[in-house]
Order: sequence, then C-alpha cells, then structure tokens
Amino acid sequence: MAQGNGGSHVWRKMIKIREEVEYNIWWQIKSGVVSFWFDNWTKQGVLYYVEEDKIGEEETEVRSFIIGDQWDKEKFLLYVSEEMTEHIINNISPVISKGEQETPWWTNNANGRFSVKSAWELMRKKKAKEEKYTFIWRKELPFKINFFLWRAWKGRIATDDNLRRMRINIVSRCWCCETQQIETMSHLFLTASIAQKLWRAIPALILWSLWKRRNHIKHGGQLNLEGMVKQVTKNIQMLTSGRNAGLNLFGKNWLETVNILGNYKPKIYYHIVQWNPPRSDQLKCNTDGASKGNP
Repeated sequence: MAQGNGGSHVWRKMIKIREEVEYNIWWQIKSGVVSFWFDNWTKQGVLYYVEEDKIGEEETEVRSFIIGDQWDKEKFLLYVSEEMTEHIINNISPVISKGEQETPWWTNNANGRFSVKSAWELMRKKKAKEEKYTFIWRKELPFKINFFLWRAWKGRIATDDNLRRMRINIVSRCWCCETQQIETMSHLFLTASIAQKLWRAIPALILWSLWKRRNHIKHGGQLNLEGMVKQVTKNIQMLTSGRNAGLNLFGKNWLETVNILGNYKPKIYYHIVQWNPPRSDQLKCNTDGASKGNP
C-alpha cells in the first residue's frame, strides 16, 4: 500500500519517538536475556549508540558475558571501552535468576512507571522561559486572570480597536470614563479616568510598604518578599473593607481576596422620599438642607 509524503513523515516521526522512548527504559537484569547492544541495561544508554566503535554481534545477550557469578572482564574489553567495562563491573550485579523475566523501569518517573505525561514532557521541545511571561502566569492568581493577562499581552481582548482590526464595525465608546471617548486598549487600561485613579492608588500602597520595610530593616528587623506581599494585601483589604460595608477580607490570603472581590456584589440600600402636602389649616416650608449648620 503506497503512502503519500504526509504518511511517510508521520511514520518517520513514530519511529523516532519509539527510539527515544526505548532509550529511556532501563532493563533490570534477572535472567540475562536482554539484548547486549539494543537494550538499556547499563543505565548509560543503549550500547549500540554509546559504544559505536565497538559494535559486535547484534543478537548478543547479556548472559553471554557472565561466567558463574562474575562478569567476564576480558570479553567485555573486546566489545566495549574500558570505562564502560569498569562501570558495569562496579555497578551492576551479574547474578542470574533462572526463570525470572527482566524488569523494565521507566527512567523519567521517580517510581519507574511509564506515563503518557512523562513521555510527552520528554518528547516535546521546550522553549527557553521568557522572563516577561513569569509575570503573567502566576500560581497565586486564578487561572482566568492569568489567561486574561496573556490575552491582553497579545492584544487579543475584545476592545473596540481590536474588533475594528477584525473588520467588525461598531460605534465605539469607553465605558470607564466620563467623557465617552473611543475605546482602545491603551485608553481603557491606562488613560481612562478610572484607570488613572487605580494606577495611582496601588503604587501608593507599594511605595508605603517599601518605605516601611526600609525602616524596619534599618532598625534591626527583617522582612522578606512574602512579608511585603502580605502587607500590601492587608492594606488593600483595609481600604476595600472600609469602603464596602459588610465586606470582611481580614485574615484572607491574596488568592482568597481576589476571589471574594471578583464575586462581590454590593448591597444597595434605598428608601422612598416623597412630598406630602400640608393640611388645609397648616403651612409647610420646604428646604433642600443647604442651610444645615449655617443658620
């Protein structure tokens, strides 16, 4: 059955993956019937690849290098390097257990058991970590916030300017400012009136915490990064709780604080104010309260 170029590529890829996986299987010797050249029984890799200049008979089994209960050192030296010979003699037991089968161990897991996840981690090509992404993907934050930050970094959130790039024509308006300017990412997150107020508030808390840390350490105290994060969190909790009656954030960690604020819905209190006319035998004077305290 003929295969197209795509099929041939997949087949070559599967062969490569199989070779990589087999390379990471260590065979614990029991009966000695593992392949001397093509099984990784030395924990140094498959000898066919490690000892390229010393290859002998392909079907050789490990037990053919054992005499009694000792390794045949002279025979080893005919096939593999002196360094590999010393490694085998010093680290691997030549005891043969008749009737027992060799035990395979997966070297990419601490328990020696194969898992698809560990094989995937072995095969996938990891790129070097970029420092900028360490500020986005934080375990301390809920995943939805991490994902949002990543989309914002890539310019993939549905602000009006991004929608226009996708040829979706809409009437643009910023919902976070009083002047109803055109909505763009930079305006929404940086220059809108509410954004500017928030950007001033948070740095103020950070500067205050840094100043307190400086004074604390100068006078013999100690305060690490975790302690500073707790201080900033506490200050945010105090300000938020003070402005929102019934919202208790004290004693919560940062993740709990974020979750509570994200799900918080303020209670709205109201009462009906209406004007009642006086009786026919009375006079009524109406005021808006502007004269209170200034008679």
